[in-house]
Order: sequence, then structure tokens, then C-alpha cells
Amino acid sequence: MRALPWLFLVLLLGMCGVIGGLFLTEAAPPIGAHPLYSSMTQGSVEHQRDATVVALGTAFGVLQLVFFITCLAFGAGARGRPFVVFVIVGALHLVVFGALVTAHTHYLSGADSGLVLSLPEPTAWMLYVLWPLPVVFAGWYSFRFDQVIYPQESRTRFAQLLDRRRAGETLVGRAAPEEST
Repeated sequence: MRALPWLFLVLLLGMCGVIGGLFLTEAAPPIGAHPLYSSMTQGSVEHQRDATVVALGTAFGVLQLVFFITCLAFGAGARGRPFVVFVIVGALHLVVFGALVTAHTHYLSGADSGLVLSLPEPTAWMLYVLWPLPVVFAGWYSFRFDQVIYPQESRTRFAQLLDRRRAGETLVGRAAPEEST
């Protein structure tokens, strides 16, 4: 468990590095107004810049997903069935995110990917697959909270620590400081 804070730090620093990289990426100059919607500006067609932005966006998305899945798995404990469920659903989340990025990159290249349930393929991946996945985590936390997140052993341990604190002990065995009223 001592490696967990370092993992969080590395993931957060990685996200900061990606954001810094995005700030260093040159902005594409607009090429003019959209032919159908005059109030909307079109960007230029610079595939190198697009590839950089997509790569950095993908890196940020992966780091962000790993960070949140790690936080959720940490709450569920680092062993047993709950941890395996979080790893499997987290891996599925990353695979779906990868499919979304792949569809988006294909869509940027100008290739016609068609419509999926009346939406462009990248949007369909986002709305129909990626957005519903967190429901698994929310359901797990909601319906299995007493068994997985805060089981009886944890409640008993917390009550013992609370009793010790009320009796004047601290966690390291020294007397608690007097509270002033």
C-alpha cells in the first residue's frame, strides 16, 4: 500500500505534463467561416498538429481513467473479488476509450465511417458505450457498499479506534491533548 501514494503522484504529474504539452502545441490558424454556418469558424487542416493533439488527448484520457479507477479500487480494497471487478471494468473502460479515439482519428482523416444509430461513429461510442460504463462503478458502490467498501470488519475497527480516542489514547499510544471548550 505504500506504493499507492506514489502511483497517485505519478499519475497526477503525468496529467500535468500532458496539459503542459498541450499548452506548448501551436494553435492552428482558422481558415475562415463554415460554408453553411457563418458564425462558426473552421480550423485549418494540419494533420501533424491534429496527430499531436489526439496523442496528448489520448494520453490524458488514459492517465485520467487509470487515476479514477485506481481511486475507486483503493476504496474497495486491494484484494479479492471487488478489486478484480474494478480491474476488469477499468480495462473495459480503457478498451472502449481506445475504440473511441480510433474512431475519432478515422473520422478526422475524412473517411466516411457512416452512422451508428443516427450518430457519427465516434459520438456513438461516446454516448452509447463510454458514458454508461460508470454506472457499473456507481452500482457497485451503491448496492455493495456494506459488503465491499465499508464491511463489518471496517466498522468494528473504526468503533475500536473511536473508543480508544474517547478513552484518551491516540493511534500511536500517547495521551490525546486536552480539548479546550
